[in-house]
Amino acid sequence: MNGTNTALAAALVVAAIGQSASAQVWAVQPGTQRIITINPATGAILNQFAAPDALAAGQRLIGLSIAEGDNVLLYHNSANSDTTNYRLNPLTGAILSVESKPSEQTDGLSYQNTGSQHSIYTSHTGADVHRQFGYGGGEALFWQGNGTPLGGLGGDGHGREFMLANNGQIYEYAPFSPGVTLNIIPAPFTPGLAGRLEGLAFDGVSLYASDDVGTLYTLNPNTGAILNTVTVQGGGLFGLGAAIPTPAPLGILALAAVIGGRRRRTVF
Repeated sequence: MNGTNTALAAALVVAAIGQSASAQVWAVQPGTQRIITINPATGAILNQFAAPDALAAGQRLIGLSIAEGDNVLLYHNSANSDTTNYRLNPLTGAILSVESKPSEQTDGLSYQNTGSQHSIYTSHTGADVHRQFGYGGGEALFWQGNGTPLGGLGGDGHGREFMLANNGQIYEYAPFSPGVTLNIIPAPFTPGLAGRLEGLAFDGVSLYASDDVGTLYTLNPNTGAILNTVTVQGGGLFGLGAAIPTPAPLGILALAAVIGGRRRRTVF
């Protein structure tokens, strides 16, 4: 087999495996006025682009979520508009559409889907969680409990919903049954005003939490155990969205197999 082809086949296979092996976390970083993509294992910034509005340092009323099968990034910034959600391309930040929401101050955002129904959840610090029925649709009170929302919501279309509370806990609530609490786990300890937790996301495997000084935690979603902690350059991380990249297309794997199995023809 040709050495070049062997190397190419190996590189394609490694790339395909690597693409499906590690999660990615999106965060809004007001200190840099950008939305960034992070490797949660190392804290490395993988990608970044400008926010779609006038994001400014010091703004905190921010929500973010991966949505629509990991193909869309939802962004909200109540500091600029209580009534606007942006649907963005998660790779480039290009605006896919601008959607309306009821006029309520929001500091957490999450998403789930049931068939053709988009469900958008918003948290309101010190109050409750609401659920909006479809982009531009009406909304209703969805969850209210002893631990009132502190900011972050996490779900990202991966079947479970989590909420940061002001009592140092993270509540898991039923995505489609209003008012039902499924589990309560401890939030990472961040004392004082500096280091307050702000973001939450769930990639289907791990739960992520972030604070306003740039710390990103990877958590066990069932127990709250801290699995990893990294510091991200650029300051506080707000919102959060998370996804595990899908495996490389079958065409790439097939090409690798063809290249790897190809042998030189013998000329007589």
